[in-house]
Amino acid sequence: FDVRKRYTNVSKFDGKVTSCRYVCANEGHRKKKRKENIRKCFRDETRTDCKARMTLTLDRESGNLEVTDVVLEH
Repeated sequence: FDVRKRYTNVSKFDGKVTSCRYVCANEGHRKKKRKENIRKCFRDETRTDCKARMTLTLDRESGNLEVTDVVLEH
């Protein structure tokens, strides 16, 4: 089970991370490229639209990141 960072929001005022989302490495689908038909090396499709994710947001009062959304369906 591998994890990758989907996005991170950073505050322009103090440079702190305000929210971020971590997803399963298999989340989503690969983009189609124009040169798709003339490839020499075909790679296996590893992205299978997995729904596992975890969203974190910053609590400004305590300064800690809180888990706001969790989906454990892998």
